[in-house]
Amino acid sequence: MKIYAPNAGYSGISASVTFVNGVGETEDENLIAWFESKGYSVGEPAKEKEEAQVKIPNYKGMKKAELEDLLTSLEVEYAADSTNDQKVELLDAYYMNKG
Repeated sequence: MKIYAPNAGYSGISASVTFVNGVGETEDENLIAWFESKGYSVGEPAKEKEEAQVKIPNYKGMKKAELEDLLTSLEVEYAADSTNDQKVELLDAYYMNKG
């Protein structure tokens, strides 16, 4: 299970669990209960979290209107005169930050 520290920037070891940027992981139910009692958030198991990740559409071959629709649906701003390559770069950056 993922364990999220109250301080999102925390990196170190707490109760034998290593945290990097506020995130640690353990399957030990006793440790999970302890962290919850101390105010840490507990996430879904790593395998389920991977399955829940954002599905990335194949946007590299899209036409102008399709790219614009996708950017708009994701609330990504783009210049009206931007090229398709520039739109693809915006989408690359968007999905890179989501992954």
